[in-house]
Amino acid sequence: MLSELQKKKITKFFHMYDVNGDGIINKADFQKIIDNMSHIKGYKQGSSAYEAFANKYFSLWNELEQLADKNSNGEISKDEFLQYNENLIIHKDSFNSVWGELGNYAFQIADSDGDEQITVEEYRDLLTAHNMNPSEAETIFSKLDLNGDGYISKQEFLQIVYDYFTSNEPEAPANWMLGSLLTI
Repeated sequence: MLSELQKKKITKFFHMYDVNGDGIINKADFQKIIDNMSHIKGYKQGSSAYEAFANKYFSLWNELEQLADKNSNGEISKDEFLQYNENLIIHKDSFNSVWGELGNYAFQIADSDGDEQITVEEYRDLLTAHNMNPSEAETIFSKLDLNGDGYISKQEFLQIVYDYFTSNEPEAPANWMLGSLLTI
């Protein structure tokens, strides 16, 4: 069973994907995120950069849809998303496999220049593309940069994702992955 803190964090994560705020996650939300990030990065529709980014993001959608959309209607409700994540957390091997893969996709998306590290600017772009508050980027980043080197490495990022979903510690740095939990 998910703790109240986990429910709060997973609900915030749900809202990150539900960019149009209609209470469901679907392919249109992912298209909007692709459009937002493409605008930020200057990717022109049809360009190789746009296609590479869109392919990565639609791969992420396809994984989530396959695993979380229990009624196969092309939409993931908040309840389906919570249940999906609860099942993953209970079965740690499944969690590590699924969120490890999804975490790798997310890292590749955030690491827009492909240098194997995320900068505060790249993190701000990621927040903006998901219609989240980019003004929190510096605060969030300072909490997530676990070794204080000014970058989030892939190892740090994957640990942050793992801790975000599994930790019940109210003061865990990973709780800041999407900003303050007071703004849900």
